[in-house]
Amino acid sequence: DLARVVATAHPCLPVGLLASAEVLAALGRPEEALERVQASETIAGRVHGLDSVPFAVTRVARAGLDRSMGRVAEAVEALDSAVSTLLRTGDEEHLGGVLLLLGEVHTETGDLIRAVDTLQWALGVEEEALGTESPQLLPILKALSHASLLLSGPGSSCLVPLHRAARILTQPFRNGHCHGPTAPQADEVRKVMVELSELQEDCGLKTEAMETLQTARRLGLLSAQPHPDAACSEGDKSRLEQ
Repeated sequence: DLARVVATAHPCLPVGLLASAEVLAALGRPEEALERVQASETIAGRVHGLDSVPFAVTRVARAGLDRSMGRVAEAVEALDSAVSTLLRTGDEEHLGGVLLLLGEVHTETGDLIRAVDTLQWALGVEEEALGTESPQLLPILKALSHASLLLSGPGSSCLVPLHRAARILTQPFRNGHCHGPTAPQADEVRKVMVELSELQEDCGLKTEAMETLQTARRLGLLSAQPHPDAACSEGDKSRLEQ
């Protein structure tokens, strides 16, 4: 049984338990999944110590499961714990991603000041590790723009990160590395460009909004075939075609 498994405290068990928890959660058995995650936490703490990256990883998994079950307070607590552990261990490889998750949870709960602060922290950590033009910054930039928009309304605080995201996404097309972009990539670029132009209009920047759409046309985004999984709506496409 699970208690006997935990008692063995084999170093490989936390990974296996987390994998089985993910399967159980996908099967709609969250309570059983939670038991596996808790067992993984216990073993990771015993084998690696509470101030270790493996233990922090189990806390992040716990947060994801709590979040899916609507246990937001528990998710925040687990993510806060993981951040503290990563800071104590000096591990920055995982820190930015955990901060992004924490910022997203704060956004979902309406704790917007804390969400923006956390996402700005995440951005700083990842910029230091990856540089300021890395595509890996895109999830943080978009999350930061969204949280800033909810907090302060249309303005530079939400425009700046979204504009950076658009610049990073379009760079391969600007420098000629992409000719007639593949559909999934074009869909993502198109969606961000439309969102940016709408936000610019909301801020009264009509000239900039028009330039954003003209850039989308110039990069050949309208010629790409929509990908079946594209998030870009028909309304977005018609807007680009106007």
